[in-house]
Parts: sequence; structure tokens; C-alpha cells
Amino acid sequence: MYFKDFPATSYIFGSETDPVIAENISIYTDIIDDIKDDLDFYQFYDLYEERPDQLSFKLYDDVAFYWTFFLMNDHIRRQGWPINDSELQTWIYSNFDETVITTKDGLDGTFSVGDTIEGVSSGVTGVIIKRVEDLGQIFIHGPLDFTDGELIQDPDGNTVTVASSVEEYNAVKHYLDADSEFADIDPAQGPGALLTPVTYYDYLVEENDKLRKIKVIKPGTINSVASTFRQAIRG
Repeated sequence: MYFKDFPATSYIFGSETDPVIAENISIYTDIIDDIKDDLDFYQFYDLYEERPDQLSFKLYDDVAFYWTFFLMNDHIRRQGWPINDSELQTWIYSNFDETVITTKDGLDGTFSVGDTIEGVSSGVTGVIIKRVEDLGQIFIHGPLDFTDGELIQDPDGNTVTVASSVEEYNAVKHYLDADSEFADIDPAQGPGALLTPVTYYDYLVEENDKLRKIKVIKPGTINSVASTFRQAIRG
């Protein structure tokens, strides 16, 4: 529905030799940009679990205006529509399923990406896929059961002590100070009691929640705004 008013153009796709007729999606109009900060035209809406078409019908009695939500909200256009809590949890568990070891020992020049490491006590082995030295973290491929307090060893015989071993989604992404600003730590000392840890799970839930507050065109003006937009596109 969004592209039906875009003018047609001749276009050659990929390695094809013959042109085809397609909508010219490079056409741009600033109609929505001009009104999305104008209080006469918009109101805020807190999403729950509506799809764009469902919200369009709820606000405007028509599913056809779903596209306005993306043009009215830069964060939605960049990051996508928020997903419901159960889908988000499933996505996090599926995509942040590595093992993260935290150590207070220095990692300079040791435990490199690609190294296979071994838990001296547990005998568990795994391959390093990422390091975050500022937090004393080593990311290991797969869900692995290293033991807190045990030594792990790299191929050169270097060892560090496991302070903690957790699932990636439960690992600390960053710390915040009392003013909710990002705070650096000394891995050898730890964060102390004044800093708040933010895990990957916490961060992703918060980012998804931020997407829920959106601007929507007021129902009383939707038809005139959409009509003006389409005329501009056609022209």
C-alpha cells in the first residue's frame, strides 16, 4: 500500500540485462518530516503488543496507514518494531547463548580470539570468540560449564582464575554510576558497590521498551496528511 503511489521507472536488477518496470522507491518528500514535531498533528502512543496494521486499524479504522508510524518515528525506522516479551526472551536466549568468563587477572597478550582454552579442574574446553579486556571478560563459544574459582589455561600455558562463568545474556554489558552514566572499572578490583551492572538481557529489554513510545498522527488529520503525502509522491 505504501508504494502504490510511487511513480514507475525502468530499472535493471543485479546482473540482468533487460530492464523491468518498478516503483521508484528513491522518491522522497518531506511532508511527514514537516509535521512530526508539530503538536497540531501528532500525539504520543504507548505500544503494547499491537502490530503496525493492528494499530492502524485501532486508531484510524483502516489498516492502510501502518506506514505512517515508521515515517513519524526515526527510532522505529532504524531499529524495527518492538516485539512482545515472550518473543524477545526467546530471541535473547537464542542469540546470546555463548559462555562469558570473568576474571580479575590480566589478559594482556594472552587468551587470544581463536584460542582453545581448558578448565584445569573441570576439563571443559572451548574456543575464544571475543574478549572485553575493560571488563575482564572472555567470550567462549557455546554453553559451557566452567567452575567458579578454577584455573583456565590457554594453548601457551597461561592461566587465569575464573571469577564467574555465566550465560552471555546474563553477563555484564556495562556499568552505570549513580547518575546513570557509563562507568569504567578496573577488572582487578571489580566494580565496587556504587556501580550498577547492566546485563545484556537488561539492556536488550530496555532497548525494546524504548521502541514502545511512539508518535502517531492524530486521527482527525490522518486523511489529509496521507493525501498530501501521496500527491507529493505522485508529483
